[in-house]
Amino acid sequence: MKKQDLKAGMMVKLRNRYNCCLIPSKKALETIFISDKGYQWFSSLDEWYDEKLNHASNDAYDIMEIYDLAGGEYSPADVEGRTLLWKREPEIKLKDREIEVLKALKVLGFKFIVRESKGLLVALNKTPKKINDCFCWIIHFDSNVMRLDQSLFSFIHWEDEEPTSIDELLEQMK
Repeated sequence: MKKQDLKAGMMVKLRNRYNCCLIPSKKALETIFISDKGYQWFSSLDEWYDEKLNHASNDAYDIMEIYDLAGGEYSPADVEGRTLLWKREPEIKLKDREIEVLKALKVLGFKFIVRESKGLLVALNKTPKKINDCFCWIIHFDSNVMRLDQSLFSFIHWEDEEPTSIDELLEQMK
């Protein structure tokens, strides 16, 4: 999907997980983003987005998913009833500090990283199980757990269905 394929009424999901509806403004190439969080802002698609739908100055605004027009309704509240037209392939760019942390965790015997619903980031040596009803990951009684700096691994989210494998992240670096 390319920038020129976007149309008024489509819903986009940004990297920061906001759902936004594209609404035309009075200027031909400008679009109003209205988010499901109640925010709205003007953003020129031509000026602020490249052909790969990356935002020019803030990657939190990169377009990650695009949904259809849903009967012409300008509502970003939910993807319910909309068809996913395009989804960005996952791209993980590890920072130098994150690579160092992963290597250290591996040496210490940790195998997985998860983020709790409140943002807490932890490493575990055994596979946890996600329980959506209690908004937590259930861990084995004899698991080792280490709390990590929450600013690390911004691509790991509570919404992830599976824990993130440290070995797989290290393998992607090669």
